[in-house]
Amino acid sequence: MYPKIEYEFKKRSWYKRDTRFVIILYCIYIALAITVSSLLNSVWYSYLMAPLLFVIQYIYFFVVLKRRSDSQKVLFWKIRHNVNEYIDARKQNELKLLVDVCIESDINTRPKVLEALRHYQVLVPRNIIGSGVFLSLVAIIISVFAFSYDESNIISSTRLQLMFSIFFLVAILYGFFKFTSDQILSVFGTKAFYKRMEDLISTIYFQSLIK
Repeated sequence: MYPKIEYEFKKRSWYKRDTRFVIILYCIYIALAITVSSLLNSVWYSYLMAPLLFVIQYIYFFVVLKRRSDSQKVLFWKIRHNVNEYIDARKQNELKLLVDVCIESDINTRPKVLEALRHYQVLVPRNIIGSGVFLSLVAIIISVFAFSYDESNIISSTRLQLMFSIFFLVAILYGFFKFTSDQILSVFGTKAFYKRMEDLISTIYFQSLIK
């Protein structure tokens, strides 16, 4: 029963469409970054292109909101408002979808919803351990300065530029990944998906969306 619910939810939710968009955007950026850097013989141009990732994703949010908006006027420059509106709209869409899927799967009473909620509460890991990102970044910075010294213990500008170039690229990719990882992991990541299902079913139960 639960595998069927999960399959139908993934198949019909916004996350599938969003994930396709993110993957295509990543592939296009990587291809363009490699091409431009090779033609111009400098990786700095690929760094200058990185902010376009955020701009394009925001335009995607804006277009989706514009298409589904009937009476509400969506203004492009209200960035924070539009992003929050998109997140809220996606959550409402998921709630309605999951209610329909649950009813189709014979989870049509509050006791059955509570049973489903307990099922996903068991699956969600509670012992979340920090990833140690801060310590990793400190270690990378130390490595950058250590590698920048040449045999005479003098900082080499060429080495320093190379290492900071790599560090900057990794930081940009990491920031973009953190910004969009919830979309990808909610479709392909089992633990994150179970957490999402728990949150949605909890909302369905406590708001009595299925009575």
